[in-house]
Amino acid sequence: MIELSDMIRELRHQLTTALADGEGEAVRFELGPVEVEATVAVSREAGGDAKVRLWVVDGGANGKYAQAETQRSRSH
Repeated sequence: MIELSDMIRELRHQLTTALADGEGEAVRFELGPVEVEATVAVSREAGGDAKVRLWVVDGGANGKYAQAETQRSRSH
């Protein structure tokens, strides 16, 4: 599983790298608005430092998260 924040961070990194790799090339692409849609599982940790975590759910793994609440999340 991957946390939602890690997925967004990695996507941002890969887009930035792809744009930098195109510097000086004859064919370049401009990056416009990016929309991301993910299904996430919400889990809550118990204890003194309790946290709510958002996990990206693989399309084939929905059955594994019967105990977690899943929601569709859209980010612009």
